[in-house]
Amino acid sequence: LGGDLAYKIEVLDIFPNGKWAIASFFDQERILLYNIDNQKVKQYLGLGEARGLQFLSDNNSFVAALNNGRIIEYDILQKKERLLYKNERAISALAFHGASSHLAIADEEGHLILGKLEGEFRSQKIHEAAITALRFSKDGRLLLTASADQSAKLWSVNKEKELNLLYTLQGHQSAVTQIGFDEEERVVFTVADQIRTWKLPIILPENTFASSSSTS
Repeated sequence: LGGDLAYKIEVLDIFPNGKWAIASFFDQERILLYNIDNQKVKQYLGLGEARGLQFLSDNNSFVAALNNGRIIEYDILQKKERLLYKNERAISALAFHGASSHLAIADEEGHLILGKLEGEFRSQKIHEAAITALRFSKDGRLLLTASADQSAKLWSVNKEKELNLLYTLQGHQSAVTQIGFDEEERVVFTVADQIRTWKLPIILPENTFASSSSTS
């Protein structure tokens, strides 16, 4: 994937159609755009080291959380970047939900910054240490967060970008580094010193914004 680079990949995203990949490498101030069909490097983008990358649904742009605290949208065809948000603290994770346009950004001091591609962002401290991973549910009504504070949390999200804590998942003896839902989104997986599963009777507040038929 790295072409002539022999560095460890920090973050990676593959577009759903399987044709393109973007990647950032540890301690490297550039992002790689890779053509999977041709197995060739398309472009090196000198945007900085990324802590989070995700394609947008138009396949021509992506969002990137850079190590200097800048959150940008980059248009691949026009080769232009647009600043979405600037954070004072180092960014640690990013997640974007296409159907709702919700963009979640996390930093190394436990803050979650939630907003949209067009509009304001709201910052809130939700963990006692760095947030290590973020994951939206398929319909965007739920957000999972994992942290170096040895916990994970499950939140509901409404159209006003407000979070409501549903569950705190505790019991790990080290930082929780990965999180995920099962196919039916009734079981949560957390990964730290061991892999744990949590069966959750998810009851959402009435003000959540998406119907169960809405998917990303």
